[in-house]
Amino acid sequence: SLCMPLFTHLLGIKGTLLIPIYLAVLTASFLLPTGVAFIAALFTPALNYFALGMPVFVPFPAAQVLTFELLVLALTATLLSKTRMPLVASLALSVFLARLAPLVLIPFMEKLTTQWYMTKLTAGAPGIAFNIIAALLIITGAQQLLSREGK
Repeated sequence: SLCMPLFTHLLGIKGTLLIPIYLAVLTASFLLPTGVAFIAALFTPALNYFALGMPVFVPFPAAQVLTFELLVLALTATLLSKTRMPLVASLALSVFLARLAPLVLIPFMEKLTTQWYMTKLTAGAPGIAFNIIAALLIITGAQQLLSREGK
């Protein structure tokens, strides 16, 4: 959960563009026990903040909303990983639902505006594609490696 955000920032790419913090939670949801994905979702933003200074907790609501998105991502991806849905479709649906999740918070959080959300959503559009493709490559590679070891 630290490697991709660190690598992204070292390259000078904004985290809001590629959403690299999603990748560990998304892949964990498909490859590891359910509890691991939820622990990763809950603690990844704080861990990244203390190690890298991002995402910020002030001004509110950046890191808090990201934590909510990651929890939705872990839940959705974990549930979809147990279906017969094609992997790429499961990944795409998981990421899209996680990115849409903050919409349910807008009526309850004064500082979370539709304008803030739309800016965040459009800025992260490349990150949606990045996470789907990167997770697809990681998960299929891990599955192939595990199937070879099982033979």
